Amino acid sequence: MIHSTRIVDDSAEHAEVLELIDQARQALTLPGLDPLVAIRSARQALRTADQALTWLLPE
Repeated sequence: MIHSTRIVDDSAEHAEVLELIDQARQALTLPGLDPLVAIRSARQALRTADQALTWLLPE
């Protein structure tokens, strides 16, 4: 039971990571947004995605 719950949780986490990566992409392509703001937003989204992946895929 716990194992199947973990699989469901992991699927939700994977979807969240993909959403964070998409947010980073969107931040870099928004017209009119200050480039420094876009880069900072993208870096934060990617940092959060990296943390989530580290939790999902421990070494």
